Amino acid sequence: MIQGCATQNPQTTVITRKYLVLLELTSSDCAQCLDIHSIVQDVKPLYQDKMTFVTMDISNESNQFDAEETAQSFHGDIFIKLHADQPGTVAVLNALNGVPLGMLQNDVQEAHYTRMLDSVIANLQKNGESTVSVPN
Repeated sequence: MIQGCATQNPQTTVITRKYLVLLELTSSDCAQCLDIHSIVQDVKPLYQDKMTFVTMDISNESNQFDAEETAQSFHGDIFIKLHADQPGTVAVLNALNGVPLGMLQNDVQEAHYTRMLDSVIANLQKNGESTVSVPN
């Protein structure tokens, strides 16, 4: 079971409404995670219409929130299991299948985040895919 807290509304309908999920894995004992979280919050207004933002504290066992259901709602449970020991990871996942489309680890350069997000969106648009709605 994956434990932690999600700052995004854990309701499945909210998570999967958008095709992309930006997943931020953080930890209370990760020094860079505060800087990374600040960067993610800075870029969020620029991209929140194109993706859902989810932050999960992968070290917080005192908060008995079952993050597994939230992760399963965007097929991110396998990604989280593979990266459960890597706080400071930020990935853009396809909400339909959990495939990472872009990822940064322990990166504190805001320009790298906007470059990654722009690249993911451009690649989807180039392939004729929507960034907003998940097909029914």
